[in-house]
Amino acid sequence: MKSLLLIGLMGLMLSCSKDEPTANSLPIITFKAIQKMTLQASATKAKRDSVIVTISFTDGDGDLGEDTRDSTRLKTIFGNQPWGNYQIRTFQLVNNKFDEIIRPDNDRLFVDLGNSTILPQVGMLSYTQVFPYTGPYKLLPVKFQLRMRDRNLNESNVVETDTVRLPIGF
Repeated sequence: MKSLLLIGLMGLMLSCSKDEPTANSLPIITFKAIQKMTLQASATKAKRDSVIVTISFTDGDGDLGEDTRDSTRLKTIFGNQPWGNYQIRTFQLVNNKFDEIIRPDNDRLFVDLGNSTILPQVGMLSYTQVFPYTGPYKLLPVKFQLRMRDRNLNESNVVETDTVRLPIGF
């Protein structure tokens, strides 16, 4: 009877133990917020909308971010790549369909998050873009898609923001 109870207790203890979760080497991002502020015209700048997009990120092996001062690495690794380690794509709603707006300032974005020694690497990232009220424009619904990649070029999931109305030139 004692041996049966001992075997039962050992089985219960073994079933309660959990393996440590393994760190995911793929970056994971989550959309957190989009904020639009209209900035009035000044002597040197036209009226404009400033949009701040905020995401959170988690990277299990801690290799998210680039040293933006290391131009040799950036040219070697990303020389033939169409985007850096942070991508933001802009879409405008026209005729009930979202069409991408190519913005040259979004082509090659690099984010330097420092060298993390705490795993998993977790944080928040905000990026600001400006949309001026210049030339002929329309206020159109606009949304953004974002993704990141780590130093081993592992790509995150893609997140999409809520829609805001912004001045888009035509």
